[in-house]
Amino acid sequence: MEIPPRGIYGLLGPNGAGKTTFLRLAAALMEPTQGRVLVGGYNTAQEGDRIRRLIGYLPQEYELYPALTGWEFLDYMALLSGVSNREHRIRELLAWVGLEHVAHKRLCTYSGGMKQRLALAQALLTKPPILLLDEPTTGLDPEERLRFKDWLLDYAQEHTVVFSSHLVEDIALLCDHVAVLRRGRVRYQGPVADLVKVVEGKVWGVLLPRERRRIQVDGVVPIATRVLEDDPERVEVRFLWLADDPPPVEGAQPVRPTLQDAYVHLQQGSDE
Repeated sequence: MEIPPRGIYGLLGPNGAGKTTFLRLAAALMEPTQGRVLVGGYNTAQEGDRIRRLIGYLPQEYELYPALTGWEFLDYMALLSGVSNREHRIRELLAWVGLEHVAHKRLCTYSGGMKQRLALAQALLTKPPILLLDEPTTGLDPEERLRFKDWLLDYAQEHTVVFSSHLVEDIALLCDHVAVLRRGRVRYQGPVADLVKVVEGKVWGVLLPRERRRIQVDGVVPIATRVLEDDPERVEVRFLWLADDPPPVEGAQPVRPTLQDAYVHLQQGSDE
């Protein structure tokens, strides 16, 4: 897998797919049991110190110091990271993540979304050329999610951002390229726009009475069910059908595939 030097690269997969393991390998926090990981041309197994100077890392689970204020926390982390002109950089980041009004409040008073934004600010203290984010939108409310995505799009214009998520909509909105993972294997890598091509001609839809919305046919993989707004007694069922012949489902018609359809398909079947 090769990640482009600029833009946002998505890692998409369910819990346990290997997203966090990959990011920990890239951050030189783990050594690979086989193969190798290169970051900025450096091998993570031998040159971890060099790599850690290139990256900012926001793990999915992190510890803040509840007795410190937001300013004190960033100042402490900036001191450990050797950031010059700490006061200016901290003011800049607090304004960027919208926390300047609570900068001098203790972290134990912060909401989950505020803590997430402060953790992002900490990851950006050194203006790293490579930013690794593990499920960064977890805990954010809808308004914070939109603001967060705007920040990332701005940062990715001149930097590399690797964005891990199990949410297809996050990948669709943010990422130019994506790797879809399943049980530690890459099932797809390439442009997000091309991901739907893996299920072209394989997605079908059918209208069914609401009480008979389940299709029990061998080879049919249900994807989604939607109640019709103009006819609440019926539902539209989308499903995968991989055979060349039309599915043995009365009334079924081929439909335009979506990224969600492709993702469901890539999480099915063999890992080989």
